[in-house]
Amino acid sequence: MKQIRNIVHKVTPALNWVTCAALIAMMLLGTANVVLRIFDSPILGTVDLISLLGATVIFFAWAFTEEEKGHISIDLIVSRLPQKAQAIIDSITGLLSIVICGLLAWQTWVYGMGLFRSGETTATLQLPFYPLVLGCAICCVILTIVFILEFIESISEAYSK
Repeated sequence: MKQIRNIVHKVTPALNWVTCAALIAMMLLGTANVVLRIFDSPILGTVDLISLLGATVIFFAWAFTEEEKGHISIDLIVSRLPQKAQAIIDSITGLLSIVICGLLAWQTWVYGMGLFRSGETTATLQLPFYPLVLGCAICCVILTIVFILEFIESISEAYSK
């Protein structure tokens, strides 16, 4: 278990660096495209690239953000409950998160393989979709692993209190 946690602690920051690079690329590409439009020379495929980079930013940031507890959590009612009840509710939401993200990972992989077989590409630059979609599926698997680790922690907290 500790080995898996250590691997996740090394992988999620790397995914976050990919997110940062994609976000910077989106900014630079969008800015360059706007500036070059002034000279009647926009960058070909800007919409394609910004769309792909946007998906990269979203999916590649999920696991790191979850691991850092950066997602919004509204616990107005739950925070007033006893610690054991909070741990039980965390366990239930953790289990639901595992199921949903596991299904998302599986179906994203299935969709990516379908794109691979069909050879579908972006409209302007003809870039294949499947590498990004399969990368997003892998990110969902990593997010699922993060949820599993958090679930195990919340179960152990529920039983220890």
